[in-house]
Amino acid sequence: MKPTLTARDPSPEGLKQFLRELPGADSGKIEIIYLAAQHTPAGAWQFTGRGVGAHAWNDLLQNAPPPHPCRLVILDVCHAAAVTQLPAWTEKMDASATLLASARDEVTWELDFTKRQPVDLPARFPATTAWLKQHLPTTWDGRLSYLGVIWVQAYLQTPQPPRTRREWQSFFGRCETESRKFQQQVGRKRASTMGQFPAAPWPGSPCPKTSLKRNLK
Repeated sequence: MKPTLTARDPSPEGLKQFLRELPGADSGKIEIIYLAAQHTPAGAWQFTGRGVGAHAWNDLLQNAPPPHPCRLVILDVCHAAAVTQLPAWTEKMDASATLLASARDEVTWELDFTKRQPVDLPARFPATTAWLKQHLPTTWDGRLSYLGVIWVQAYLQTPQPPRTRREWQSFFGRCETESRKFQQQVGRKRASTMGQFPAAPWPGSPCPKTSLKRNLK
């Protein structure tokens, strides 16, 4: 899958525009929205621009995206669970399911495959390391978010790509399982608690072909 809509290191207005321009139900496709950024313990987006500071989701979602029956969100941020408890998120984002990189009181880490300390990742996870080296550009610096590492491990355990809401939620559940395994094998010092919102699975009818919507820090 290739991203069809991308915003890298956006301003608050740029992020608002990105969210407003997400396609609605008539797009005929599943939407996957990847959001990676710094967040405060209260769940506000911490912008990196000088003097910009944190903006609450209530402000960022003043103009809600159009409704969509198959919108999936990946929140690769610290304090991710705090975001999904905000009324602005639950009422306006219209996400069928959200994968969370961390609990509301947790930060999430970036892992480095080029260093043996504090964890020798290539030695512990050779299949994941091999996949990353094969599929990422040669310019990859060896660093990847914790959620990214767990995503690859879950993907390697998945026979075929998810195609329905139910299958995607099952995949998110596999990510939760792989995260728990990582904590058991490596410890919690460099791990965070991955989860999904809502937590319980629900029956889902097949949805059309997946498209990818990304917002990168």
